[in-house]
Amino acid sequence: MIKRFALASLLLFAVAAVPSIAAEDKPAAKNLLGDGSFEDIAVGALPAGANLFSSPENAYKAAAVEGGRTGKRSLLIEGEGSFGVLSLHRGELPSKFRFALNGYVKIEGDSETKATIKFDLFKASGEWIASSTAGDLTGEKKDWQLISVIDSFANYPEARSFTVAVALVGKGKARFDDVEFVALNAKDLPDNLLANGSFENVLGNKPGNIWIGAAEGGKVEALSSTDKPKDGKHCLQLKGDAEWAVATLEKAKIDPKKTYTVTGYVRVKSGAGQIKLDYFNGDEWLGSTFGEDAFPGDWQEQKVESELSSYSNATHIAATCVGTGEFEVFFDRVVLTGK
Repeated sequence: MIKRFALASLLLFAVAAVPSIAAEDKPAAKNLLGDGSFEDIAVGALPAGANLFSSPENAYKAAAVEGGRTGKRSLLIEGEGSFGVLSLHRGELPSKFRFALNGYVKIEGDSETKATIKFDLFKASGEWIASSTAGDLTGEKKDWQLISVIDSFANYPEARSFTVAVALVGKGKARFDDVEFVALNAKDLPDNLLANGSFENVLGNKPGNIWIGAAEGGKVEALSSTDKPKDGKHCLQLKGDAEWAVATLEKAKIDPKKTYTVTGYVRVKSGAGQIKLDYFNGDEWLGSTFGEDAFPGDWQEQKVESELSSYSNATHIAATCVGTGEFEVFFDRVVLTGK
């Protein structure tokens, strides 16, 4: 889920302070951005506390404009340069919460025009560390598209603060609307080494933070589905026609002293599906431990334990969702743990 946004490393943490979430606070059910639909902002103005950073300086402008996905307003960034980032909210990092951020983006531009909704993480000094996002959308699609990301920022212990931001990369325009930022109680969510095992990170009509591939001559498509998810609002829909096809979640670094276990749910509409573990040395794939095939029916739970003794030079491990034959398979709640 954490994605480095190289150009954004030029930014320093200089956003005007707004109320932050203390560690002892209860998770908020309301939108912590307040007016995430931007209906109460005058045309030509920005939300209170918002700051625009751009490269080169003054290459982008941002303001509330007429017309939105819902209501009468949306937030527009436009310009031409490397990037324009508008920070909407600043907070300190508590230890008891994960955060959910979602909103809609509409892009005017070409395939090189990109936009996203994201978290930016900062050290105590204000130095930028990384961005957490489901990825970037491009100007190829002109409709409103959803971006969702959930994170606890546990992979960056040096992070002390964060911002909620919307961003445009390249030449063009991007409108943002119905942006929602809420705190989730980490106790209600499973510990998971995977960035998007719940498939709640969404990029348009696709899940974020996954890689897909298929056997030679095969076809595969990975979609974010709301069709009877096991948990939450979304699940992974993997469909195609191939000897095998895979959707691999982002790798986790291996601790050789631990045994890793992946559990998850599979629902097969046609063909067959399973969950497996993949081992890597850096980016080099070494091999797999396979689960059992699931066949058409309701949600079926699967569990696969690692075999690190067979891959002693592995540095990373990943969970992979597999479809075979002429398949349509759904996956949800894929959890990787190491003990």
